[in-house]
Amino acid sequence: MNSKKHAKAQVSSCGSKSLLSYAKITTKSTSSSATQSPGCVTSKIDQPGPSMPNTDLPLESRPNSKQPAPLKMSNNAVLRAEVIWTMRTISVHSSARSSDDVGNVFRDMFPDSKIAESFQCSRTKLGYLATFGIAPAIKSSILNSVKDSPYYVVMFDESHNEDLDKKHLDLHDHVAFMLSTSFRHGSEKSGWALGEFLRDLYTLFKKAPARKDDYFNAAGESTPKLPLKFCGHRWLENVPAAERALEIWPLVLLYNKAVRKREASKPSCKSYQTIMEKESDQLFTAKLHSFIFLANILRPFLEKFQKDAPLAPFLVPSLLAVVKRLYSLILTQEAVAGIKNAADLSLPKDLPSSSFKKESEISLGHQAELALDEVKTKVSALKIKDLKQSFSACIKEILTRMLQKSPLSEVYSCK
Repeated sequence: MNSKKHAKAQVSSCGSKSLLSYAKITTKSTSSSATQSPGCVTSKIDQPGPSMPNTDLPLESRPNSKQPAPLKMSNNAVLRAEVIWTMRTISVHSSARSSDDVGNVFRDMFPDSKIAESFQCSRTKLGYLATFGIAPAIKSSILNSVKDSPYYVVMFDESHNEDLDKKHLDLHDHVAFMLSTSFRHGSEKSGWALGEFLRDLYTLFKKAPARKDDYFNAAGESTPKLPLKFCGHRWLENVPAAERALEIWPLVLLYNKAVRKREASKPSCKSYQTIMEKESDQLFTAKLHSFIFLANILRPFLEKFQKDAPLAPFLVPSLLAVVKRLYSLILTQEAVAGIKNAADLSLPKDLPSSSFKKESEISLGHQAELALDEVKTKVSALKIKDLKQSFSACIKEILTRMLQKSPLSEVYSCK
């Protein structure tokens, strides 16, 4: 008797949906007793006729309410909920596995929701919606926006997929490599062999403790500075090595003097022969200053564009400014003034000879000119003229490489 009262109390406290579920379960388990006992709970629920209103239900769900019958939930509303959940999962970087039982959670949280009743978004469905539903829709929307816009800039993602792996294109890296290569070819065109010198200067004291001791003793310092490593494939990054070479060059000359006096062991390697040759070149320091001067014209461009920021729209104007700066070193003011945009550019070999400065008008850079003034009385005017001619040849080679390999070539070549 007590168990029956307890069951009735439990049933009376349930909502209509719970009653229906309870009735179905009870009907299956006690079908024979239900037919014999018409006064039981299940038979009362199944029988038509008036029934007491359930006060646990909202007003619009009560039988006597005059509210219109609720509409059936469309599949589009459920799909919209599943898409929203998929995008939320992606945006917060949750795992797909975390969505396996989310449908059951929503049904427990919102038992009277038609959307929650049909919501299904396990890991497989979530992946399918993201890959074949949301991603194509976003891509199509972006393409339509681009088609409607008269101007747009193309940027390249470095993600590894089949399409991009076929032809990887990074504009910034290409221009950086082009500038470094152009500077290397220009330096080699001058005939100064500064790359070989910087490399051999570093190699001379590398892994040579006895030679380092002789260098320290000759310098008269306990820990004098040593040469920096030379980078053979990124020449524009060798400015610190060139500056260090200028800084320690007087100490290297003291070391050479100690070797000649037999106060230090004489190296028999090729690196030392290179150092000895530069010692006899009275214009060597002026050449090294010119090397640094030209590199510092190009380096700011690399520092600006070797970033992840979308700077492609500013690439051509910045390149044009660098080209005009280099041309200003060897062209007359009138010729440089005629370069107003990329369409006005020409290769150095295509310019008339009247556009170029005379050797006496060419400046090697402030520090190089100061170094040149110190030795003017010791060298002939012919050597100074050859120095400036080689400096001009270096700039012409740099400009030729830049104009042929950079994005500027697509502009001036169409003239």
